[in-house]
Amino acid sequence: MQAELQATEREITAKVTNLSVRTDVAGLLEITDGFLCKVLYGLRERRNYTTFEIPKKSGRKRVINKPPKNLAIMQAKLNHALRLAYRPKKCVHGFARKRSIVSNAEAHQRKRHILNIDLKDFFPSIHLGRVKGALMKPPYNMGEEAAEVVAQICCLDSGELPQGGATSPILSNLICRRLDGQLLQLAERAKCRYSRYADDMTFSGYGSQFPESIAIVNAGEVTLGDELVRIIQENQFAINCDKVRYSCNDLRQEVTGLTVNEFTNVKRSFVLSIASRLHVWEKYGYKIANTWHARKLELDESCVNLANVLKGKLAFLKMVLGSNAPILRKMGLRYNHVAEEPFGLTKLEEIDPYPLRGAHFRADRWDLWFDRYKQAIPLLEIITADGDKRTGSAFMIGKNLLATARHNLEHKSYTASFESDEVLPIDESQIHRHAIVDAAVIRLERDGRDVRWLMTQCRLPRIGEPVAAIGYPELPLRDSTMVLHNGVVEALPVTFDHTQRFIQVSFQSGGGLSGAPLIDNRGFVVGIMVENIFQQAAPNVPDRPFGQAVPIEYLYRLVIEENLLEE
Repeated sequence: MQAELQATEREITAKVTNLSVRTDVAGLLEITDGFLCKVLYGLRERRNYTTFEIPKKSGRKRVINKPPKNLAIMQAKLNHALRLAYRPKKCVHGFARKRSIVSNAEAHQRKRHILNIDLKDFFPSIHLGRVKGALMKPPYNMGEEAAEVVAQICCLDSGELPQGGATSPILSNLICRRLDGQLLQLAERAKCRYSRYADDMTFSGYGSQFPESIAIVNAGEVTLGDELVRIIQENQFAINCDKVRYSCNDLRQEVTGLTVNEFTNVKRSFVLSIASRLHVWEKYGYKIANTWHARKLELDESCVNLANVLKGKLAFLKMVLGSNAPILRKMGLRYNHVAEEPFGLTKLEEIDPYPLRGAHFRADRWDLWFDRYKQAIPLLEIITADGDKRTGSAFMIGKNLLATARHNLEHKSYTASFESDEVLPIDESQIHRHAIVDAAVIRLERDGRDVRWLMTQCRLPRIGEPVAAIGYPELPLRDSTMVLHNGVVEALPVTFDHTQRFIQVSFQSGGGLSGAPLIDNRGFVVGIMVENIFQQAAPNVPDRPFGQAVPIEYLYRLVIEENLLEE
């Protein structure tokens, strides 16, 4: 039996919506009626499912029923055919094309109240009779005999819908059409939003109180509304009372495992799990890291492949946050430095700007970041080969790690003078210069100076976004003084050979401001100030200078490649 249908999608759609008798089903599956009868009634393969358990996060076990080969192929063909004629309701996000846990979570972003409900024994509660009845209704309108045969192919010998069958997801959505319609109407009357991902149902709203028709919340205790319970029970489902969860917006709100308070995001623990495994790999090598990971999972080392696990986690980050997400680029760069098969990251020169997300200070309150960071932004005092004195700026990015522009460190000697009057010499052997980009990192020899390091984020800011630089511009007839220049991002040019990205800002960046941090109004460093550029103006019109910075990701790559990263 061939594993895939040979007919075109138009031909398959025409067949699946005109099934009347058993021979029609055999024709759809591109097998003989005799073989279909042999599998269903002769060999009775419905009795030969392989049953096994996989652990849940709760510690309980999920029972999976794996169909035998012939039934598995039939179900895969049916799944393809049924999906072509099925159009899910707008509230359905599980097992639907171009929908996922991400689209489900996005429907409930920035809501005041969120209520999550799980249905108990979701697949086992759907039996053969319900499947047959649903197939006889739109959009398939199958004849009774054809619907009976399709239901037999898709259900266990006991009549239950198997968790593990290829057709179980789409059939469960089909069974839930009436339930979804009634809950959508309930949510609209209550001025709430409703969505469902498999057995996980979510309601959310903006009002000062959660609607009593859906749930009554009193001192953290949740009592589901009578109308909600009635609708679920009338549709022959039961509520898992242990998984009823309510959260307001002053606590972490989750929908299908993703946080949605301000925007759809993964849990912090998920990112930390990637970072911790990468740290062990970077420090001790892959073999030890793989063994450590296996022990945490209480599995044999031969059953674990840490590289694949991390690659899967990065792919999940990409799905949730997008391919240009700062945390994906940060973790992806570290993974690619140690892994044999790299994770596919778009080149920095080709990515789109990433929006500033989450709560942040107002753009006109740069003084908050100035006060917080000034102790970690030293003045670079430079002596050239000719004995001349020059200045530049720098900033702390980690324990004893100082970042600056590379061109500041192309002279004879240097010292870093902090606001606390601490002056530290810079050892030439501790300077790490980027080979192409105007960025460098210095490891300082010091006694663990207690300062607040500047937060960095591998994010390309958007055009028009407010930004600021904190550093020491050279001013005639005045000692070097720390100042703050603020403005907006004006352009994101790429050099003529497409090998380097720049951030163009509306204020000047030359002189002693070179090497200063360019920060957004959440306090993240997104670039390093490097030089001024000049617009070519018309004759007799003075040129207008612009500031220019290199994205911080170039510096982060240097830190990884030189093994300077400390967690």
